[in-house]
This record gives sequence, C-alpha cells and structure tokens, in this order.
Amino acid sequence: SPDNEDSQDSEEEGQRETAKNLAELSDSEDEEGERNRIGNVPLEWYDEEDHIGYGITGKKLMRKAKRDGLDEILARTDDPNRYRTIYDKLNDQTIVLSKEEMDIVHRVRQGKFPERGFDPYQQYSVPLEPMVESLHNATAPKRSFIPSKHEAKMVARIVRAIRNGWIKPDKDEPSKPKAFNIWE
Repeated sequence: SPDNEDSQDSEEEGQRETAKNLAELSDSEDEEGERNRIGNVPLEWYDEEDHIGYGITGKKLMRKAKRDGLDEILARTDDPNRYRTIYDKLNDQTIVLSKEEMDIVHRVRQGKFPERGFDPYQQYSVPLEPMVESLHNATAPKRSFIPSKHEAKMVARIVRAIRNGWIKPDKDEPSKPKAFNIWE
C-alpha cells in the first residue's frame, strides 16, 4: 500500500539523519583511513601474517611495504618533522605529533602533570559529621574469648538431665515421603 511505503521512506530518512548526526559527533578524523579493530590481543600474533588485523567491516588490513634501513635513514634526514614523528605499530602508520601533543609528552617525561594549570593541591573541604566509630585502639580483653563458667555449668546441668531422662526430647512425627500418592 502507498501509506506503508511512505512510512518506510520516512523511517529510512530518519535512520540516515541519525547516522549523519552520529558521524558528526564522532571524534575520529576522516583522513585517518581504516583503523585496526583486533581488540586486546598481542600484536605478535600477526607477525607471520600478510595482514595486520581487521577493519570495522571485517576486511583484512594489508601490511604496508617495509622500507630497508638505508631508505628509512634517508627519509628521516630529509623530513623536517623527524623529531615529532612516531610509528603506530597497531595501525602500521607514521603519525606526526602536534605542538600540543609534544608539550604533553615533554611534561610527562619531566614528571609533571600532562595538563597545564592542573593543581594537585587544590583546596577542598570535608564536611564534619559526628563520628560513630570508637576512638580507642585497645585490644579486646581475654574474657571476651573464654567461654563463661556460668554458661558451662548450665550446659552441664542440661546434659545431665537428658542423660538421666529428666528431660525428654520432643518426639518427631514420622516424616512423610516427598513423593506420595494423592489418594492416600
């Protein structure tokens, strides 16, 4: 029916709009290319493979051609960003760090906090409430671990009464079996 087709078209349009909005909210950049989605597994598992992992669609991400040592040295000497370039082994690509990222690296290497202006000694107040805990650290007295003599005498008196037959335990009714016939 035409009404059914119109509702399907509007649903598809709404889904496209949602996907577009989600893409705008994504923090990944378009020029990064496809990312490796192997998860939390050791990269050594892929050393003998011709690929480095899998993309989000499940296709294999092929390994880039390796340059030999001499080509690598020549490429680094000609590169003005050689001190800011790192190799991402997971995605098999080189990345040039921005000035902000280099500043974070330098601050961490110096033992400082990554963010400028972070105050680890910020003033804070603790709400004071009455304490419920005890304020002493004394060990418990020995008498709290030893059974009391009075209780021992009471138990001995009850045991003697049962042995002499003065106290008779309650007779238990014979228990019915768990499975029984209804007509009995």
